Amino acid sequence: YMATAAPCVGFDDAAELAWCAIHWGVPHPPGFPAWVAMAHAAVQAGSALGDAIAVLHAFVAVLGALACAFLQRACTAFAARVVPAAGAALHELAGLGAALAFGFGMVSWQWATAIEVYSLQSLASAALLWALLREPDARGWSVAAGLALGTGLANHHATTLVFAPAALALAAWRHGMEAIG
Repeated sequence: YMATAAPCVGFDDAAELAWCAIHWGVPHPPGFPAWVAMAHAAVQAGSALGDAIAVLHAFVAVLGALACAFLQRACTAFAARVVPAAGAALHELAGLGAALAFGFGMVSWQWATAIEVYSLQSLASAALLWALLREPDARGWSVAAGLALGTGLANHHATTLVFAPAALALAAWRHGMEAIG
């Protein structure tokens, strides 16, 4: 992602978001508090590098890459639950294929190479899926799901339209899978 990132701020909300991340400001509604807080911390931590814009590009690129990693784990877990007889190698391959398709997709690539809030939203979504699809006896899955949901809600208000129904459906499906086997 870094190799194809813009060498400058870019279009749309990038200038506003960059200014807010650097100066601890509040962008247009809904304010994106999670993104601004994390981006501000990244700028402060990377201040030795000098160029705050390059630090912000690296920040969104890392978020985009982490989203792909969590999606790979989530899709691997999903494949293992839906088609257990396929075997671990095919489960991993399915997860890898899904993550690569997502990561190389035009929209995901755009979000991971521009100073925008959506790479964090992708990460929160993928982390929530991963947390909900982990093994039923995995420790801390509810804490991980809560952190992912909270991060998504603190990042963008549209999360309530997507996360809440998806989380309820996955939790119900998860409970049904536990009851079955």
